[in-house]
Amino acid sequence: MKIDDMREGFATPSPSLRSVPFWSWNDKLEIDELVRQIGEMKAQGMGGFFMHSREGLETAYMGEEWLACIEACVREANRLGLQAWLYDEDRFPSGGAGGTVAAKGDAYRAKAVTLEAIGKADAGVVADKSAIAVFLAKADGTELLRCERIAADGRTVALGEGELLLLFRREISEPDEWFNGEAPADNLNPASVAAFIESTYEPYRRTVGDEFGQAVPGIFTDEPNIADFRSPHGTDRAWLPWTDGFAAFFRERRGYDLLDEIPLLFFQGGARAENPPRLLANDHGAVRGRLFAAAGRMVRGEWHRLDRPLSRRT
Repeated sequence: MKIDDMREGFATPSPSLRSVPFWSWNDKLEIDELVRQIGEMKAQGMGGFFMHSREGLETAYMGEEWLACIEACVREANRLGLQAWLYDEDRFPSGGAGGTVAAKGDAYRAKAVTLEAIGKADAGVVADKSAIAVFLAKADGTELLRCERIAADGRTVALGEGELLLLFRREISEPDEWFNGEAPADNLNPASVAAFIESTYEPYRRTVGDEFGQAVPGIFTDEPNIADFRSPHGTDRAWLPWTDGFAAFFRERRGYDLLDEIPLLFFQGGARAENPPRLLANDHGAVRGRLFAAAGRMVRGEWHRLDRPLSRRT
């Protein structure tokens, strides 16, 4: 490259080398005003923008008016030679489509396996039928000294001195204002991820798909995660991310029953484990990560495979 060409490149960089700000959409959207602001960004030397729903938005997220605004901004970006980046969520984190995924039912809502530890003071405790695993245990603080799995059959259990009844339950997240009055989505469930794609990516494809790989270089996804469970018990019960089918997936991958060993994800000690607790924690983390990645990759990956102009640029 000649030195004059390098100087020219620095003096007039392409849009992909310029600043591209997060453009907060946090009011009643009006196409004329949006187009005006795009012109201002162009005049200030920006290379494009990320269209980002934020607190204060009065236009219905992903509604007809929203999509009309998206289309108008993408067309204007094309006209001005700017990049119009899509953003795939109402605020963040990605995966819930503004609460519409979880609104499809409990299968789509975030879940956890929770632990309730009941001591002798609660005389006549019951091995709750709603539990997915119950243990009669003895512990010194967080050190597990003795632990025996018992049937979750609703029977009354008499506890001896220092004994605990450990109840592990599959629970569904409470709704939260941050998710527009819904629960966070179950991002370990491929069906939830598929519903998210159908609620967000597909409307964008139908609206501005002809600009994928052109004015629309990609879609920004923001921190999809499995840690947004809203416990109905506050901090009274410890919990770990869960989904229906987790235990079966774990057995398939690791060859043993996670529920037989699950106390060791919450307590120290190896009184009833064939493997050290750290190995169990590693197995659990690896399987959880694989399930999370598989749910997202299977659905998102397939969508991008079918939409090659965009996938090459994300």
